[in-house]
Amino acid sequence: MYDLSMKQFLILALLGFTISSPATQAESVRGNVITILSPNSAGGMMTRYARMIAPYIAKHSGARDVRVRIMTGGGGIRGTNFLWFSEPDGRTIAFTSVTSLILAQLSGSEAVQFDTTQLVYLGRAATEPRVLTVGATSGIMNIEDARTLNRQFIFPSQGTDEDFYSMAVLANVLNFDMKVVSGYNGNADTALAVIKGDGDGHITGWLASQALIESGDERPILTLSQDRYAPYPHVPTALELVEGRSREAVQAIVNIDGITSFIHPEAEESEIAGKWLGGLRNENPTNWKSASPLEYAGEDTPPILFVNSAQPRFHAGRDDMILKLDEYNIYAEVHTLPDSPHSFWLMNPWFQPTLKYTLDFLKKTLK
Repeated sequence: MYDLSMKQFLILALLGFTISSPATQAESVRGNVITILSPNSAGGMMTRYARMIAPYIAKHSGARDVRVRIMTGGGGIRGTNFLWFSEPDGRTIAFTSVTSLILAQLSGSEAVQFDTTQLVYLGRAATEPRVLTVGATSGIMNIEDARTLNRQFIFPSQGTDEDFYSMAVLANVLNFDMKVVSGYNGNADTALAVIKGDGDGHITGWLASQALIESGDERPILTLSQDRYAPYPHVPTALELVEGRSREAVQAIVNIDGITSFIHPEAEESEIAGKWLGGLRNENPTNWKSASPLEYAGEDTPPILFVNSAQPRFHAGRDDMILKLDEYNIYAEVHTLPDSPHSFWLMNPWFQPTLKYTLDFLKKTLK
């Protein structure tokens, strides 16, 4: 199993995309029926999102009807396999978690029959932070209780999806024993298992878990995001717990057009950056320096992939970072996408090459 980092710049955070098979032809959609595949059970968030968006797909595509077909299994793998072998006519699309599909392909799962780099990505419909919740009657009040159980932490899962890998990383970094029980059809089913006591905790979206938290059936103990979730500010983030622990868990960094140094001669002054960093460069130089990854590069830095836009100001400090990595024989790779804006990674034609560069890099570097 790959040991993925919890650092935010390594996260493949492309959640809730609808995808279709290659060579989609818009003409074949008009007047016909579109099927949206959902990897979740009827009550799961993906299915609810798919049903919400279906009328709008019908309205703007000219389709006679848009139907949601539930196809659970393998955390989205079964439905995506079905999509892969469907006719490439645009009438079958999938509402799923791209992160889960990428991780399944990276892991070398024999169940994967598709290639994520060859799918057509239509857009992102939703994204939300993830949360680890436990049953309210479990006696587990916080993540430390989960770590110090006198037995394995039971994690119900629908398969090798993003939540499975996230939990595996947490268990590894925080040093506690975990047992995965797979075969559930979605978050609604894993939630029921946790509430009944068949499992200790599961990872889901904050929106999906909110009703169960408010009803007193579940208790949130950890949020998997950079910042604490505003409605529950007492719940710590995973990054807070990683602070001060071994950095060996970070095996690779994917930098998608992120500025490597805000204080480098190549860097441009920015009022937007000033708002983020608590003042302009001359007003708060300490924050500008602290926010620059180049200042922390050294012999313990993992391999880095740079995928850059055609906007030079976002390359600031990159070449000096590579020189520093070369001093320690640390692998680095650079790809610059011609004629691309800064936000290229969410748009065609740049999304697919970004995905391919990332997959190829992680296959080379993760152990």
